[in-house]
Amino acid sequence: MRDEIKFVRGAVKDRDTIAPVLTHFYISKGRIQGTNGRVHLDVACPALTFEAVVPAEKFLRAVDACDKDPKFRFTDGNKLVIECKPFKAFLPHLTAADFPRADPTPGKKRAAHPDLLAVLRVMLPFLGTDASRPWAGCALFHRASSMAFAANNAIIAAHTANDFFHADVQIPIFTVEELLRIGEPPQHYTLDDTSLTFFWGDRWLRSLLIRDEWPVVTVAKFLEQKGKKIPLPANLQGSINRVMPFCADPKFPIIYFTKNGMATAPGESMAEITGFDIGECALRADNLEPMLRYSDHICVTEKVVMFWGKDFRGFMAPMRTT
Repeated sequence: MRDEIKFVRGAVKDRDTIAPVLTHFYISKGRIQGTNGRVHLDVACPALTFEAVVPAEKFLRAVDACDKDPKFRFTDGNKLVIECKPFKAFLPHLTAADFPRADPTPGKKRAAHPDLLAVLRVMLPFLGTDASRPWAGCALFHRASSMAFAANNAIIAAHTANDFFHADVQIPIFTVEELLRIGEPPQHYTLDDTSLTFFWGDRWLRSLLIRDEWPVVTVAKFLEQKGKKIPLPANLQGSINRVMPFCADPKFPIIYFTKNGMATAPGESMAEITGFDIGECALRADNLEPMLRYSDHICVTEKVVMFWGKDFRGFMAPMRTT
């Protein structure tokens, strides 16, 4: 029972003053459901044969306080009792009509790609949070190019994704994070114009989809760019970590690459590491870290810095230095 409850707990808000019901579980007919308004999680739990809408955190804590599966009943005052002697907890509950319950996305169930989580794990650090560009907060699985894309204001990432879905799909960052929290590849999915549902046997996750136009044509043009790629120096990220504390602005850490190596900006304090040449450019260290994680080759040009790795392409705009 605990595993089922914890599966659903990931979608429930800790606090919500506007819609307090989003901090609750919906329990009915041997199933339990939770939602934050964007993602619904639902799982079979045969021991929960009653109907109630209960505070999620307190319900989970009450079940955790029991050393075996508890019993459930209602008091004359209509409170839910969670009991495992000598422990007993009393919880208030709302009516089922108060809860924004959902069903799985209708449609044909299709097999989910076994590498979905692996690709989403690569895409996650490149997803943006700019509210004015909702598309930037989505990983795009583009069927025609057999690629998955992620982008924000300064970075583009692309990963091979052959036949992951039967149509173009934009998976929002909040769904990506929840799928990675669950950490188990889904077995099937259903998809329509407004939602996407993943299934793990008798468990499912339903997500709203964001229908903001993804600039796929513009992004795809970057894939056509050519350049002479060279191997990345061994442990380049480790070298960057050594000089980063000497950046003038730790919230905006810029690394300057030269023909002799790399350095922080000149100032009262600075640091440098010599002995390699990847080309001349200035890059933000915090944006560079996820690129290096998945890359083994690089090409520096005046307008863009390109990265290559196994099934991976990346692009960064260099900083202006004049």
